[in-house]
Amino acid sequence: MTTLASGKQIPAETVMYSAGRQGQTDHLDLANAGLEADARGRIYVDDNFTTKVDHIYAVGDVIGFPALAATSMEQGRLAAYHAFGEPTKAMMSLQPIGIYSIPEVSFVGATESI
Repeated sequence: MTTLASGKQIPAETVMYSAGRQGQTDHLDLANAGLEADARGRIYVDDNFTTKVDHIYAVGDVIGFPALAATSMEQGRLAAYHAFGEPTKAMMSLQPIGIYSIPEVSFVGATESI
């Protein structure tokens, strides 16, 4: 039996819990490039995905939430546009999120905390 924080109980033989991803930056020799990652392997970037080294960009899992493929592709596209001096619009603050599981889970929009 698994008991949730709400008190709801769910009968189960096995429970798998997975929380968060970590960027795999350990072997990138970031210090040699003038960069560093936090304890979870995340590299800090600005709104254009530029790191503290102006000509180095980072996107996807190594910058943190939401660490999803579709969002990472859009981050990469925007970073490339910025690198070539092309005009871009910033990513919307409310990104659609899709988790490809069975069943699939998706959401977009404001939450109770916003």
